[in-house]
Amino acid sequence: MQQRSHPRLLRIFIGFVFGFIWCCSLDECKAQVRFHKTFPGYNIGPFPNIEVLTDGGWIVAAAGSSPPGSTTIGVALLRYDRYGNLKWSRALTTPNDGLQFSDLKVDSRGNYLVAGYYGSNAPFKSFLAYISSTGNLLWHRVSQTQEEEFTYSVVEATDGNFAIFGIQRPNASSNGKGFIVKIDRQGNVLWSNHYFQAGIWGEMIATSDGGYLCRTGVLIYKVAANGSLDWGLNTNVSPTGSPIEVNDGYIYPWYGGGIGSLVKMDKTGNLLWSSQAASVTETHRLVQTATGNLLVVGNYNFGTTNELVFAEFDPNGQFVKANRFNNLNAPLGYRNTHTALHPDGGVVVCGTNGSSPAGPMFMVKTNANWEVGCSDTPDTATTPSIVPFLTPTTTTVQTIPFPMQTESFTISNLNLLENTECYSCDSIVLELGNDTVVCPDSSFVIRPQLQNAFDIIWSTGANSDTLVPDSTGWYWLEARSLCDTIIDSIWVEIPARLQPKISASPKEGSPFDPFFIQNLSENNAPFEWVLSDGGTANTDEFYHTFNENGRHTITLWQEDTHGCRYWDSTFVEVKFLAYYLPNAFSPNGDGDNDRFGPIADGITDYELQVFNRWGEQLFVGQNQPWDGQHYSVPAPQGVYVYRLRIQTIFGDVQYPQGSFTLIR
Repeated sequence: MQQRSHPRLLRIFIGFVFGFIWCCSLDECKAQVRFHKTFPGYNIGPFPNIEVLTDGGWIVAAAGSSPPGSTTIGVALLRYDRYGNLKWSRALTTPNDGLQFSDLKVDSRGNYLVAGYYGSNAPFKSFLAYISSTGNLLWHRVSQTQEEEFTYSVVEATDGNFAIFGIQRPNASSNGKGFIVKIDRQGNVLWSNHYFQAGIWGEMIATSDGGYLCRTGVLIYKVAANGSLDWGLNTNVSPTGSPIEVNDGYIYPWYGGGIGSLVKMDKTGNLLWSSQAASVTETHRLVQTATGNLLVVGNYNFGTTNELVFAEFDPNGQFVKANRFNNLNAPLGYRNTHTALHPDGGVVVCGTNGSSPAGPMFMVKTNANWEVGCSDTPDTATTPSIVPFLTPTTTTVQTIPFPMQTESFTISNLNLLENTECYSCDSIVLELGNDTVVCPDSSFVIRPQLQNAFDIIWSTGANSDTLVPDSTGWYWLEARSLCDTIIDSIWVEIPARLQPKISASPKEGSPFDPFFIQNLSENNAPFEWVLSDGGTANTDEFYHTFNENGRHTITLWQEDTHGCRYWDSTFVEVKFLAYYLPNAFSPNGDGDNDRFGPIADGITDYELQVFNRWGEQLFVGQNQPWDGQHYSVPAPQGVYVYRLRIQTIFGDVQYPQGSFTLIR
């Protein structure tokens, strides 16, 4: 049973009754929220970065004026929850010179690596700041070299240490050389090297073998974990944005001649394929989706049109689909995008909106179909790709000094203004199932089918993934998105438990002794007896004989009007000696213990032999005891030896032997 309610009234009601905070933890509870945000009153840009966190939220870092109205350049850090709500914002600043932002990464501990270059005027110096997951500055380092530096990337290597990548040059009119600086988790330099003469702009990723894949301009090179050069390539078209590593190689977003595509190379730099090209003028970011497909995010710039483009390819570079987005409130277009995959299958994108890289920042959240839901245009246009040339090249790796120290960095709260230009949500799907009866001894869990909601609460006040009902009644779940609230309920009946009760006496007996069995239950429910030897009965009281030694179980099953079954059981022990041999006898004719032989009801056949102490056989009898005579002469008092062959009623044959005393 479902109904919809007004989100605001619902929040007031729930807060009054339960006093809780909305929260969702269902894996299925994937809010396909889509929105487009801008940031008025605060000039954030250029080249912002975005990283999704383990809780589904994300962190954004960008350069900007901090505080508002100031000319001091700092780094803005914006922490969002998984639904696009701003949790906190911080400004990383220095009182003397500016901080120019370059790259943001989240390390394996959930802390933030922020890299860039330091100084309001040339020559710029590299910096690295290590910031906690709650937005506190843990430590920072600034280069003290004599060179001018532009920092492009920071990464966490497979060994848990960090590395920054960029170029160094003597002055603004000189060519630069690529550098990598390896830094431990405390901010100490481990090694630093120069590589190729390189143009400006580039990026680096950490590779699974502990090394690094770097690009500046049209030059790509692979560096080993110890800093040595593995290989280098010159290209004829420009890779843009960071590549991704797959099992058998690396894939770069690529563009040239006004079209964007993908290029895959193996792990030694050999070209494997180049993809079809979509309507992407500039390819900015590549992510691999949960299905293994490849998503390129960039912009489509043609005439006065500058739109955000999402182009999807399969793992072999074949075009799948594309969407273009252009909100009319942002007529200047979308540039310099950075993208991260969201747990709900969509992506979050940040970039700059304007004709220059320093334009104001925007943020977009899509669903799994790459739709923002505000102004989307499907795109199926593809063209033949540009086949790149990859020319091997090499260089001499130089070890360089790279001293670093701390400067006056501070981090503080940032009063950020943001404006949601548009948002939309997919319809909530909620289903608790049919009303049901739950037998008291069974395990029943309400497992809702739920999609596209991100706030949930049960009628009990819980916000857990599932609910275990503990009494008869109505149970309901309310689910909310930015756009709607929906309720579904289920009636659960838990009937009173029947209490079967039985007895059996005696608790021990022989195979030939009957046991008295009774149904002592104080109800008139139908019942069924189950005996471990296969016996049955249909009365409240009966006698039953168990013919085998050991423990025997007696169970009474009862069933109520809902079909719920209950039981009680007990057991009896059958102990039986197949035979017994006395250790003495007195053949004096008094009728008591006058003969020696096995005594029992559990044998079907036996042979008895009796010997004196010297081994002389005195008696052999088939199913006959010895009367103490030897050739009709009474044997003297003393100790005698016996041997037996016995077949029991259970079918086994035994050969006991021993001694006994004849008493006169």
